[in-house]
Amino acid sequence: MERNTTQFLDLSTYIDKLDIIGDIHGCYHTLVDLLYKLGYKNINGVWQHPQRIAVFMGDYIDRGIYIPQVLDLIKNMVDNGKAIALLGNHEMNLIGVYTLDRNGQPLRSHKKLRQHHVTIRVLEENNLHFWIEWFKKLPLFIDLGKIRLVHAAWHDEYIDIIKHYFPDNYLDGNLTLAFDRSSQISKALKYILKGPEILLSPDILGKLKRIQPSYKLKEARIRWWDNIPDNPTFRQATLLIPIDEKVPEDIKALYKPYPEEAPIVFFGHYSLDSDPHIIRHNVQCVDFGVYKKNFLAAYRYNGEQVVKEENLVYVPYNEQDIVLPSPH
Repeated sequence: MERNTTQFLDLSTYIDKLDIIGDIHGCYHTLVDLLYKLGYKNINGVWQHPQRIAVFMGDYIDRGIYIPQVLDLIKNMVDNGKAIALLGNHEMNLIGVYTLDRNGQPLRSHKKLRQHHVTIRVLEENNLHFWIEWFKKLPLFIDLGKIRLVHAAWHDEYIDIIKHYFPDNYLDGNLTLAFDRSSQISKALKYILKGPEILLSPDILGKLKRIQPSYKLKEARIRWWDNIPDNPTFRQATLLIPIDEKVPEDIKALYKPYPEEAPIVFFGHYSLDSDPHIIRHNVQCVDFGVYKKNFLAAYRYNGEQVVKEENLVYVPYNEQDIVLPSPH
């Protein structure tokens, strides 16, 4: 029997009963631990709560080896109206490397395949293509009025661009344009799924390598949820760059600060290294680095207008999970 690839769930019905769960990255056993702690039970193969709904914030694949189990668990919940699942940047990237343009070339270079080496290894080819089609149907963001949900970052103008190009709020076409770095929609999707970033100079990369030899990226993620001062240092403006030199460009041109009076926005993506904690009264990250063997976290939203510390629920990384390092 053909498996359905579309999810239908009106979250407004459950707006005061949402469990917002951070990036999982193939860590199935840790996810089960968290669901148990949240009061969910596996009934006839479907994890469910008698009153609440789960919201998964993207990045289900890569890193951990139990990706098939994670995807099946989430899709079974979605198919049975017990959860909704957003698109993450890792799913978006996988779509790109396995989708061809009119010239038969991948929309995202196969040089980027190493990011997905675990996913490709653990998913058989037919299942890989099935899941890619499912990823194309995942919502790009959710705006419920009182709260907003997005994988990495919220930006009103970019959200409006996405609404124009993808009125159904999933990747139902325009994929070539979505991966064209010069297009408006590509820039908008990159912002909400990856967040704003700054390119690091060779000089800064050299200094960073001496401090953190394992750092592999050429960009740094901007702390868009913070009140970044004018003319900031790298330490003040970015994640994971503990360098006190001033950022040499106008950091405010790279992102839009989230307004203090705006609805609460929940996001994942940032793999924060600290213990789960409240970020700001209307800004909350739920990704606390499970694949780094830290925590898998959720926020239990009950209709409040300001996020509360007591609504954070989290479990430590379960050693039954296995995370494989990225190949060089």
